[in-house]
Amino acid sequence: MKVRIPALKILVMWTIVFFAFAGIIFLVSFNLFLKEWDFKQPLIISVYTIMMFVILAISLNTQYYEINKKDITEAKFGKKYTYFYSDIIYIDEEQSIKSKTLCFVTKQGHVKYLTFDKEGKIYEAAMNKCKTLISREELERRFPGIKI
Repeated sequence: MKVRIPALKILVMWTIVFFAFAGIIFLVSFNLFLKEWDFKQPLIISVYTIMMFVILAISLNTQYYEINKKDITEAKFGKKYTYFYSDIIYIDEEQSIKSKTLCFVTKQGHVKYLTFDKEGKIYEAAMNKCKTLISREELERRFPGIKI
């Protein structure tokens, strides 16, 4: 089953990225923006804004999850990342519900975060299909330096 990430979450994320990079571009070309404006300054701003809208449109169309019998597949910009239910050993339920982001740890000790869909189907699927879940104490014993 294909599940989409809410557009508002993607929009907020890209807005933050947009303004961060705009600040960097402004700082790098600070002297250019202090001079009398000719065609260069509006051109830089226009090209930058158009590029960000294109990236936002691509992001809205290419980010989704696939919930399968044996795994969850995350698609981002054409790349697919597969997380098998059998590889998930810990799900931080409290943090996941609070932040609406599925926070889990794999057998290798990698912490992963997946943003909830509108109905929370990804969370329900992970909680129902992960049979090898361990307690927080056991997780800290196996991976002492892990930060969630």
